Parts: sequence; structure tokens; C-alpha cells
Amino acid sequence: MIPIYRHESKKEDSRMLAQRAEFGVCETDVWAFDIYMAKVMSNGLKELARVAHGWPSKETWLGDFGFDTYEEWIGELNRISKLLDLYSGLDGEEQKIWESIAWTDKDHQEIQFIDNGDGTSTWIDNPTENELKWRELHRDYDDRRMKAKTEALSWIVKYWDALWD
Repeated sequence: MIPIYRHESKKEDSRMLAQRAEFGVCETDVWAFDIYMAKVMSNGLKELARVAHGWPSKETWLGDFGFDTYEEWIGELNRISKLLDLYSGLDGEEQKIWESIAWTDKDHQEIQFIDNGDGTSTWIDNPTENELKWRELHRDYDDRRMKAKTEALSWIVKYWDALWD
């Protein structure tokens, strides 16, 4: 299984592990709780697919529910896990998008703000061509992430009572 987080120091790792052991989550998990939960569910579905010896059969479940074969169930567990990996970033796609752009020093200029005179400030949005390219690619990626999240969570709600081994 993929570790949820790695910290800079072993001391930090052991503190977070102790919090997880006591409370089920640690303070860094809730910084992006949606991502953490997606990773936990993805890892859990992968493990369930690995060790499952039963499945919700259409013959034993009532209504429009269940699967014809064990193999179909395992395939669905893995498919939903991949959707959650897309949402959480475990699939590496966001990093590939970042690396696909030939960033320059000009792209890394400091963000500029103007003082509104009332205690607030406004960000001056003056993106470079690479930033605009990033935004376009990332917008498409975010759309796919949201669709993956919606599909995965709908499936999990539908099959919640069947997530057992």
C-alpha cells in the first residue's frame, strides 16, 4: 500500500503515527481531509480487491444491485480505487502536467498586490504564457478530478453495505 504521508523527520513521522493510532487521524491529515480520505478509501479498496473471497452477487442481493461474477466485483473495486487516485493525486497526473511546461525565471516572479486603501489588497493577475497554459491544463485536470470524485463516491454510497471481506 502507498503511505499516506511522509514527513521531513522520523520524529515528525512518529508523532503523526501516534496521533493516528490514538485518534484514527493526525493533524496533518485534516489539512486536506478530502485528499486524505480519498487515499485511505483507495488503499482500502485495493486491499479489499486483493484479499476478497466473496462478492455481492446479483443472486443474493435484491433489486438493481450486485455483480454477476467475482471478477466483475474485483474489477469494480480496482476501477473505483483508480478514480480516487485521480482525485487525490496518487496517479501522478498533476505532476506530469507541471513537468510538461518549460518554466522560466520569468514565470516565478513574485505575486504583486495593490493596496486598496481600506485595509484590503487586490492580487494583480498578470500571468505569463506558461501560467495561462498551466491554468488551461489544470482546469481540464480539475474537471476530470471532480467527475472521478462524483462517480467514486456515488458508487461507494451504492455499495457501502457490500464493502466487506
